[in-house]
Amino acid sequence: MGWCCPCFLLCNISSRMGEGFLYGCCCSEIAPFTLRAKLRAEQHIQVSTLIRLLLRNLLLERNRCSELKKD
Repeated sequence: MGWCCPCFLLCNISSRMGEGFLYGCCCSEIAPFTLRAKLRAEQHIQVSTLIRLLLRNLLLERNRCSELKKD
């Protein structure tokens, strides 16, 4: 399904992870990274310091994106 309609697949994954169905489409440029970061945090998967900093910045951007869409 991902090769046919990646936006729908991303929306489906974000919905199953509790982020809402439209998060995958509305924030498609950062959604794959933030969803991966969320999964790593939930599963307590260790990452390197550099990756941790990058993911932190992406999560901050995701929060800003969510706040803008609420307004």
